[in-house]
Amino acid sequence: MTSGGALIASVSLPENLLDDSNLTESQRVIVALIRDSGKKMLEIVDSSMTLYRIEEGTYINDPKKSLPSRYVEVNSKPTGSRNDYCSIAIRNYGEVPQSIRDTFFNKMVTSGKKYGAGLGIYAAMLMAKAQGGGIELDCSEPGATTIYVSLPKPPEP
Repeated sequence: MTSGGALIASVSLPENLLDDSNLTESQRVIVALIRDSGKKMLEIVDSSMTLYRIEEGTYINDPKKSLPSRYVEVNSKPTGSRNDYCSIAIRNYGEVPQSIRDTFFNKMVTSGKKYGAGLGIYAAMLMAKAQGGGIELDCSEPGATTIYVSLPKPPEP
């Protein structure tokens, strides 16, 4: 069985077992945990493959392929001369250390996190760029950090 097949089996086999009326409630809980763990692994692998494709330059952005509108709501305000973009500001209390501000969006840059790998903001930057957008760091307010993300507005249906 291929690794992809094993991951798919870790979701589909528990799903089939949950249809079995012979399971006790505690068995159902365990099987559901196995299924949910398999789904999480599939999501991680899928995200890793997307990140890899972006890094390699083989990612193809399809703006028409998106979540149904019931999952996403975009409230956009014009960003000056860039009226064809939507933007969002994400504000967090706490400052990015001065020592990493110049390299904040680089791969494997982190500071002060016990388990941080320095991939989260790097991946966000790659994903924004892959969709024709951008991301900026603003540390001008003492005690706070703001990240601005701009993405092209979706095409009209």
